[in-house]
Amino acid sequence: MVYTIQNESFWQAWRPSEEDMDRLLEIFLEQGRPLTLDDMARALVERMVDELKIQRGGEADAVYDPTLLYEVGTRLRFPRLNNIVGEVVGVRTGDNPRYEHFSVLRVKFAGHPDVREFVADFHHLHALNFEPHAAPEELSAEAIYSAYRATIHERLEAALGASEEFVRFGDVWLPKALVVDINVGNRNIAEAMIDVMGKALPPEELLTEMEISDEVGRPILIFSVNHALAQDERFVNRGSEQRPLWYLRRLEEQ
Repeated sequence: MVYTIQNESFWQAWRPSEEDMDRLLEIFLEQGRPLTLDDMARALVERMVDELKIQRGGEADAVYDPTLLYEVGTRLRFPRLNNIVGEVVGVRTGDNPRYEHFSVLRVKFAGHPDVREFVADFHHLHALNFEPHAAPEELSAEAIYSAYRATIHERLEAALGASEEFVRFGDVWLPKALVVDINVGNRNIAEAMIDVMGKALPPEELLTEMEISDEVGRPILIFSVNHALAQDERFVNRGSEQRPLWYLRRLEEQ
């Protein structure tokens, strides 16, 4: 079975939903740092695939084949049942005068109260034995991401840009709720440091004189300083977006 998420048409029509944005927030909280578009897109696809696997019953040890006998505890995928996965919880000897020796599997499906039975070790002529039992296409987050990376990036970047819940500096993003407030007092300290040193300074050095708790983690603090100074007209970045060096616009004009 090929899942919807494995089709190009799915990603062409895809627009990040509120649920997707909530997934992103969870990813940021788990990783505790600003993320690039590639980081976010890859993690989002992985999360979507993991959730789909859970809905389908997780991974299977094998695809059900009525000619084989399986041990208790084996997880089987059933192509004729929309690829749902069930666990073998019992095996008994079959009892049907029309057929010689065969077995019956007792299978439990997640979310279903009843145990269902399926033939096994069944080597008699039957339509089931002539159906193909090839494994369904693997549900791989990496394969999906590699195939549709450009489309996923385009859709995700557009959604982030239109959202008021996320902010960006350079090629990294952060939810606005996680950005540390670099207030006017802190920005004044940065201005004074640059004035005294007479040169452009990196955010790491500016943070040494700012009285800000580092409980949120260094990467978020550095992002917050960069984002705040980029919004303040007094400052200009004389480095790059990857390695910012903050200077004063008025000193450049002298």
